[in-house]
Amino acid sequence: MYGNYYNPYGATQQMQQRLANLQQQQQMYQQPMPAMMPPAQPNAYQPVQQIKGRPVTSIEEARAAQVDLDGTSTYFPAPAEGKIYEKLIGMDGLPIFRVYQL
Repeated sequence: MYGNYYNPYGATQQMQQRLANLQQQQQMYQQPMPAMMPPAQPNAYQPVQQIKGRPVTSIEEARAAQVDLDGTSTYFPAPAEGKIYEKLIGMDGLPIFRVYQL
């Protein structure tokens, strides 16, 4: 790829040229911006919060559902029953199951 196969050091000139080009590009990006341009504001990244869950038809289906082991709540709305079931794994490793009546 670089140089020839008979001289293992033949690539040094090409590598030095590439290094010089990269250093030149780096210096271009390190130059200060003109005074008339306001400094760029960093993008304020706000993570999207989502609720985990899925609709169920009965309390038995909600109790049997597998949930994440990280302790976050998973919600199971049951529209026909007018209830929302919440299931999570507690700090002791046991499941916690709550029922909310609408």
